[in-house]
Amino acid sequence: MTWSYDTGLAATKDQIRLLIGDTDSSDPQLQDEEISFIASQESGLYRGAAQCAYNIAAKYTRQVTRSFGGRSDQLSQLATQYRTLAKELMAKSGMRRISPYAGGQSLAEKDSQAQNTDLVQPIFSKNTGRNPSTQSAEDFGDYPNAPSDWTSN
Repeated sequence: MTWSYDTGLAATKDQIRLLIGDTDSSDPQLQDEEISFIASQESGLYRGAAQCAYNIAAKYTRQVTRSFGGRSDQLSQLATQYRTLAKELMAKSGMRRISPYAGGQSLAEKDSQAQNTDLVQPIFSKNTGRNPSTQSAEDFGDYPNAPSDWTSN
C-alpha cells in the first residue's frame, strides 16, 4: 500500500486528499489504493471525498480516548469531526448536481422548442378561449399538435 500526494491535483485521489485534509505525509489517513477504490464506487468527486471521510471517522470510532500523564488523545472527537466533514461534503455533492434552467429566453430557443415533436405540448395557448371559427392554424405558430381541421381566414 502506498501514500502519495501531488499538489498539481491532476489525479482524483489528490483532489480527494485535499478535500478531506489528508495531505500530510507524516500522518496519512488513507492509502492511495483505498481512495482509488472508493472513488471508483462513488459518482462524483465530493461523494467520493465524503465516503473517504466516513471511512476515516469509522477508523477513529474504533479507538478510544486515552489519557497518559498530562496528555490526552481525543480520538472520539476526531471521529465526530470527520463525520461532520463527510456530511458537509455530501451536501456539496448534491448542490453541485442541480443547475437551474429557465426556458424560452430567446426567440431562437422558443422556435427550436416548438419544432420538437417529442416535447409535451401545452394544454392551452395564448389563443385558448377564442372562437375556433375565427382562428387559423397560423394562430398556433409551428406547434405540430395544432388541430388539423382549422382553416385559414
